[in-house]
Amino acid sequence: MNEKYNVIFEGKILPEQGIDVVKGRVLKHLKVPASQLDAFFSGKPIHLKKDVSLNEALELRTKLEQLGIIVTVSAASMLSLSIFQDEEKKEAKKVESPIKKIVAPQMFVSNQDADHRRDEFQGDYDYDDYEPLAPIPPIFGFDIEGRFGRLSFLNAQLALVLSVLPLGILYFVLIFLLNTGILSLLTMIVTVVVYVIFSYRIVILRLHDVNLSGWFVLTYSLGRIPVVGPFIEFFFTLFLVFAPGTKGENNYGARPEQGSKIGLIGFAILIPLLIGAGSYMEYQERLKLDKVATSLKSVEGLQNSIQDYYVEHKKMPTIINNVSGWQEVLKTSPVIQKLDLTEEGMIEIIYNDQVEQDAKLKIALYVNEGLMTWRCYDTTLSYELIPLQCLSDIESYYESDYGMDDSEFENASDLLSW
Repeated sequence: MNEKYNVIFEGKILPEQGIDVVKGRVLKHLKVPASQLDAFFSGKPIHLKKDVSLNEALELRTKLEQLGIIVTVSAASMLSLSIFQDEEKKEAKKVESPIKKIVAPQMFVSNQDADHRRDEFQGDYDYDDYEPLAPIPPIFGFDIEGRFGRLSFLNAQLALVLSVLPLGILYFVLIFLLNTGILSLLTMIVTVVVYVIFSYRIVILRLHDVNLSGWFVLTYSLGRIPVVGPFIEFFFTLFLVFAPGTKGENNYGARPEQGSKIGLIGFAILIPLLIGAGSYMEYQERLKLDKVATSLKSVEGLQNSIQDYYVEHKKMPTIINNVSGWQEVLKTSPVIQKLDLTEEGMIEIIYNDQVEQDAKLKIALYVNEGLMTWRCYDTTLSYELIPLQCLSDIESYYESDYGMDDSEFENASDLLSW
């Protein structure tokens, strides 16, 4: 007759495992009810499998140890013998002590005893269907073996963003506050290299989870295609975030353990914040752009005065005090800090910090066959703040076939004949 064995768990876990992690695995893979999880780890012997062959018992023990729990395999006959001996001892004690023990009615049982009975693990579960899971690959490794599930993919992306964030802050400090070009360039190179290497590795491991070759990471390079590129990159990213992994083992290994929800929660908070911050910045830029456009309208009176001066004196004024209207501009425009006239007779508008501190915009009068028009000539405003009517003038000037620069505008006659 073949010997039968039992697989017994007594609440012990492997030394290198964390108890919370092991409990999570048991809760998921062994289908232990959450209400009995503490009782499962109480230390009382629990028979996970009874009356199986030695090979079956050892195989089950190997699987269960991958969860992090320690189980023992004992012969069923030894257990029966032990139980029989315990019963004999109990009977002997009854003979030695003939006094009958009075059992209290159920209604008088203490709450502590009732709670103790409820804490005892009760269940008859089949653990043969347990699927051993592969450990989650490290986020900052260099090998591309293994798989990242959806949650692990989000966790890795969030960790990578938070890791390169200090480098990004250091770059802006170096370039804008310390004006150290070489150090800021090196910092930018290190940031880009670190982000590209690890972000591509994260994507490769995620592709492995859906049983795709890591070479599909080159799909990101299609994002450089005009018009359709950004759409390709966007939908590829959505695929990586939402595509379910292969159930069971695939060409790239066993199914990985489920990651935590930290990344999911983090991006659920971070993305709305980024969208809100971007929208707020866009709104502020729009306000500044409107203020600059309005400032051009506020100098129309000054422009008329300069045109009248030119018609009367046949030359452009070079002193702002020689024309009227500039005081009204300073009073009515909240963003113009100063007005001046250049030697060529151009109006130079200097803005305050409501737009950009000390940013300048030059507008000039052009006369062609008696027709007078004002055009934008030069500016130090950010590209996003240049009004549309000025943007075309400035771009056409720098990109025109005339190819003239400031040195060629030596006097008002050169400016007006252009």
